[in-house]
Amino acid sequence: FAFAAARAIGEILVRVANPPDRPGRTVIQILQDDRPFIVDTVRLLLRRAEVRERLFLHPILPVRRDVAGALLRIDATPAAPRESALYVEVSPRIDDPSQLAELEASLRDAMEKVRDVTEDHARMLAAVVALYAQVDHAGRTLSDGAERARRVRSFLEWLVADHFVLVGFRRYALHSLGDAAGFEVELVPGTGLGL
Repeated sequence: FAFAAARAIGEILVRVANPPDRPGRTVIQILQDDRPFIVDTVRLLLRRAEVRERLFLHPILPVRRDVAGALLRIDATPAAPRESALYVEVSPRIDDPSQLAELEASLRDAMEKVRDVTEDHARMLAAVVALYAQVDHAGRTLSDGAERARRVRSFLEWLVADHFVLVGFRRYALHSLGDAAGFEVELVPGTGLGL
């Protein structure tokens, strides 16, 4: 529990080390707010690092912390914040300090991206739903537009019905460059969600 002793609100703790009591193995510890996609993301990175999981523990702990982030107690009440704790032993042991640091940095970066995607999930869904009216309006202004709009809206509804994992959403503006030149695409500032 020493690794979980202190954690600031929203902080992602990651440690990759070679403890002497685990010969032949590298130990990975991650502690963060519980959210979807943590386990799958970690396993994907471990495969890329070409190491094999020997032990993979993922308890989800309801905890209470003080304002400084010190662990006060495990709290089984339904309102207690839930933290995802991962403890993974992999082999072969990673002895090169630069490879240990690289794996730790990759895991931290991936967990930050998971946080960005999951925290923006509801806003991304709302942004897709907001497109329904624009699609319906555009359908009324184009030849064969009603049928095309129906197909596009059906696709958007399918996306929102948990058939697709949205990882990012951005709005772009199209600017005409003249009759033969085509269009220029420009990112609309402040519209980015997720990655």
